[in-house]
Amino acid sequence: MAQESARKAQQQLGTLFTSGAIGGLSDDELLRRFLRQSGCDAEAAFQVLVERHGPMVMGVCRRMLSDYHAAEDAFQATFLVLARRADAASRQERLANWLYGVAVRAAKELRRSEARRQARERASVDPHRAELATDQGPGQVDLHSVLDEELSRLPGRYRAALVACELEGLSRREAAVQLGVPEGTLSSHLMRGRKLLRERLGRRGFGATAWSLGGLAHEGGWSSVPVSGMLTRSSVRTALGVLSGDVGSVPTSVDLLINSMWRTKLVSKLVMAVGTGVSLGVLALVGVVLAQTDQGSEPHTPPPRVTANPPKPPRVSSSIEGDNLRMNVEVPLDLVVPDTLILRGQGREVEISVGPRLLRSMEGHTGSVFSVAFSPDGTKILSGSGWPWGDRTLRLWDVASGVEIRRFLTATDDPGAETHGPREVPGEVHSLAFTPDGRQALSGGTGGIVQLWDLETGKEIRRLSGHTGTIYELAISPDGRRALTASRDKTARLWDLASGREIHVLKGHTNWVRSVAFSPDGRRALTGSGPKDHTMRLWDLETGGQLKSLEQAGIVRGLAFTPDGVHAIAGINPELPDVPGAIHLWDLDRGVEVRRFDGHGFAVTSIAMAPDGRQFLSTSYDRTIRLWDIASGRELYRLTGHQEWVWTVAYSPRGDLAVSGGGASGGAQTVAPGHDFALRLWDLTGKAEIKTAVPSLPGRP
Repeated sequence: MAQESARKAQQQLGTLFTSGAIGGLSDDELLRRFLRQSGCDAEAAFQVLVERHGPMVMGVCRRMLSDYHAAEDAFQATFLVLARRADAASRQERLANWLYGVAVRAAKELRRSEARRQARERASVDPHRAELATDQGPGQVDLHSVLDEELSRLPGRYRAALVACELEGLSRREAAVQLGVPEGTLSSHLMRGRKLLRERLGRRGFGATAWSLGGLAHEGGWSSVPVSGMLTRSSVRTALGVLSGDVGSVPTSVDLLINSMWRTKLVSKLVMAVGTGVSLGVLALVGVVLAQTDQGSEPHTPPPRVTANPPKPPRVSSSIEGDNLRMNVEVPLDLVVPDTLILRGQGREVEISVGPRLLRSMEGHTGSVFSVAFSPDGTKILSGSGWPWGDRTLRLWDVASGVEIRRFLTATDDPGAETHGPREVPGEVHSLAFTPDGRQALSGGTGGIVQLWDLETGKEIRRLSGHTGTIYELAISPDGRRALTASRDKTARLWDLASGREIHVLKGHTNWVRSVAFSPDGRRALTGSGPKDHTMRLWDLETGGQLKSLEQAGIVRGLAFTPDGVHAIAGINPELPDVPGAIHLWDLDRGVEVRRFDGHGFAVTSIAMAPDGRQFLSTSYDRTIRLWDIASGRELYRLTGHQEWVWTVAYSPRGDLAVSGGGASGGAQTVAPGHDFALRLWDLTGKAEIKTAVPSLPGRP
């Protein structure tokens, strides 16, 4: 015992001596030493990193978490992730910025766990509202907590500048040297970062007075929190213990937190064993394994753990048809992680894809597909070809076969160049919608032309005249009696479909109206603006009066109410270079942003709400369609296949299918016509089917 104590004391002295000797090394040098050395040298390097950045990390955790023990868990989880991802962290432009992001994620994961617990308690009162009430309003949340949340969402270079100067207290000259940028560039990044942060705080309900109390508007630095020597040593030993294989050294609460973070963000391989046995008399398949590998795999994969609330497993059913085994698999869409199912048994392995999948492509359009919709009975799809260089047609398709049923030639009259953009061509379709009976459809496009069509005959019934600018979006009320149109002429208009009469002109926007949506009861409407206006407005459709104006951070591209009419989602594209679009969830009663969905690499082009209101789809210039869960804010799946920009997506009435369209590529000033104009039909059920030969067994010919 005495010898063991002496050995530990000697090791501690060695670490202490080494730490003092390397305290002047840069973060990159310390990370390289940690990765390449072992024993006291590696421990000392890691300890210096914890001591150097620990106060900043603890400051984040304490601001976002009111419970001190929860903050300690988030602190330890942050540095445990650093130990596991040291080689990835060493490639970051600034370690402090990287650690800050991990700390915010850890704190948010703990807050989500607590919010879910509270939501379960509220569910007995109002289940749907309880699902959405996982974020608190400005009257219930501390400014610093919201500030950290929004700061973590800023583009990397702006966040890095703010973290260096405000959180770690570096001078501008010191920060510029560490970030490797000129001091003038750093000052510009600080200014732009503060501007973005101020705008985002405003949308969360914090005005200029609250901002001045936040501590970021001055150069004195943001408060850090001292870390006890005991917590520092514990974090260092735990991290090194895990890397050496001693997983038992991790506190249970920290272990659960890290596994939850890994699952939520998909930063490493996630392997979950589902004990499922399928008895077929002649064949038994057991051990269903779900696996997904993220493109940026972890250098140190954490061991699989059984979580407190494991997700529901896939449902597997099977039958034998002659010499073939037919197996059907259905994976719930809220099971976030898998895209591959591996079935193992009898020394054989079969791998199949699960989750949403492409059913077919439907070709025919010769220009970009700008708008799509399912018929109310789900048997047909209507598509319209629009900007840029649309083929000036509407096309009706059979869902079951993918065959084009009918083609409609849109009006090509040009009301004048002042009614549309420089690259907009007469006849292009920007938006369309079915009437609830499925017999008619409405389309709108270049120059303000709105046409009502008879889908059986293919003939135009009437036009809705009044707009003096391109129609960017339209919608038909749930009862089918009225229509809304959003136009380049800075107005939205309410129409009586039966007569074509204009009921109200909704005025108030100071620039183009890009988006429009009816509330579920048809009594209110939302409109979203184009450049420079940056507002979303709520209207009373009985009077035509404006009820509320909600400031946004950019152009509003896509709007949808949740089924209860209390919340709405909006695609927002900032008018700033290199800042991608995002989707925002708003509480319309309180007028505050509830949640934000980040992930697209470029601007958001459209959104579609699922019929049950639990999920939605979004499209983007990044050529992807993404499926999101509203309650958790998670990206569930990413649908890929389009070769160019994706403009539009729509759900089928049952929510089991989706259709998308796109076309064109390039940049803001270099738009190219493109070539990928095929519609794509997607199966969203998470089902898969395989057929495989039944292996020969003793007694079987």
